[in-house]
Amino acid sequence: MNSTEKYLDKFRHKVKANKMKQSYQRDIIVNFFYESKSHIDAETLYANLKEIEPSIGHTTVYRTLKLLCDFNMAKAHTFVIKNTTYFEPIDEDTHHDHIICSRCNKIVEFLDEEIELLQEEIAKKYGFLMTDHTLQIYGICKECQEKE
Repeated sequence: MNSTEKYLDKFRHKVKANKMKQSYQRDIIVNFFYESKSHIDAETLYANLKEIEPSIGHTTVYRTLKLLCDFNMAKAHTFVIKNTTYFEPIDEDTHHDHIICSRCNKIVEFLDEEIELLQEEIAKKYGFLMTDHTLQIYGICKECQEKE
């Protein structure tokens, strides 16, 4: 079973465990979303899915994304640049931060162990037990700098 099939299987299991209805449209949405392996907003996801399966409704896309977040299988990010919520699939035990181009909206994921340790130290310094965090860095990517 490949990682996409595992992700879809996990989703189906959680739907069933919550006594919800599984549908062909939800399967297509979850499969496409996971395969995209990127940050995608609901409108873009919907537009792409309409080309594949015209019967998929706008509301079904939004509700499925919400379910994925509720099931801790997706994470929603609101990046300041467009004030749009982007979603990304969550794989087990992966964490990363983001650097975002304020010109072209390019999003790059990165992981830096020094930053991770520093965040933990800061939390301890102020008496916090860190349970989660998000780091977003905004700037201008190399490609946009070269265009100027």
